[in-house]
Amino acid sequence: MTYEAFQVGDSGDKHEASNPKCEEGWCEGGGADRYPRPCVCGGLVHASFLDESYDDVLLQRKCDRCGDDYDEAREG
Repeated sequence: MTYEAFQVGDSGDKHEASNPKCEEGWCEGGGADRYPRPCVCGGLVHASFLDESYDDVLLQRKCDRCGDDYDEAREG
């Protein structure tokens, strides 16, 4: 299957839209604490490395459907 490539932030990573097993950037094939993660719109939120500090890693995130960068679906 061929997936459409799209960019998350300024990283230059080419993520695979609609692929729950995307391995680009900070994506590691999905899972509960990995990207891509489900978005509230039904798409997938992909992530790329942005920066890191002493105790935190900063990521750029983007949904492959709505383009949102933060609104991941939460389990209720």
